[in-house]
Order: sequence, then C-alpha cells, then structure tokens
Amino acid sequence: MVENGYLRLGRIGGAPVRVHWSAPLTIAGLGLLLNGFRFVPAAWLAILILIVVHELGHAVTVRAFGLG
Repeated sequence: MVENGYLRLGRIGGAPVRVHWSAPLTIAGLGLLLNGFRFVPAAWLAILILIVVHELGHAVTVRAFGLG
C-alpha cells in the first residue's frame, strides 16, 4: 500500500518498514555518480546495504533510548 509517497513493506518489531518512491532513483544516481557514470551493479548493492545498515542504526538507537 502506498501512503504519501511511501510503499509499506511490512513491520519489524512493531515498527513500520517503508520505502520512498525516490529510493531507487537515489541509489541508482549515487551508483552512477560514485563510479564515473559506469554501470556497476555491485556498487549499487553496496550503497543499498549501507543505507539499510544506516537506517537500522536509527531503529536500534530509538529502541535503546525507549523513544517512539
């Protein structure tokens, strides 16, 4: 279901997991920019993993401090 530009993927630990419509464009754009405008899918995967780990860090911090 899409809400306000976000696609809801599900829930993890009660927290909603959502992806903005622009995420694929951002990942592809960063992949192209950082690789001299060459097609390097492994770089795109690395960027995706980095973003996911970063966002999980936000979730861990929120839980550690008991925030909502």
